[in-house]
Amino acid sequence: MINQENNDDLQDDDAGEGGCGNGDGAVIVVIVVVVVMVMMIMLVMVIMAVMMVVNLMVVVMIVLMVFVMVVVTVVVIVVTVVVMVVIVVVIVVTVVVMVVMVIVVLVMVLMVVVMLVMMVVMVKVMVVL
Repeated sequence: MINQENNDDLQDDDAGEGGCGNGDGAVIVVIVVVVVMVMMIMLVMVIMAVMMVVNLMVVVMIVLMVFVMVVVTVVVIVVTVVVMVVIVVVIVVTVVVMVVMVIVVLVMVLMVVVMLVMMVVMVKVMVVL
């Protein structure tokens, strides 16, 4: 009698465990499905984040290219202005040098004329003496 009751208890426990096992299987399936869904969502979010980063990088590259083009154009304009200023300065310096040379030539001609006049005056004075 006692053994029979024990057997019944054991059988009940087995049945209970079996039911529990089936429940665990369903829970495991649900957990796996949820994990897969979460991982898919995470993957989609990661892909979207990567796409956003790529888009940001493309935008940054475009901005950098525009910035570089603007800087290059500004540098080219500044260099051309500097070159023009240098050319103007060179022209002014050459003009000034030419004017100075003309003045020097005129002064030399004047000195020669003065010396000739002095020589003529000396000759006249000598003749008078």
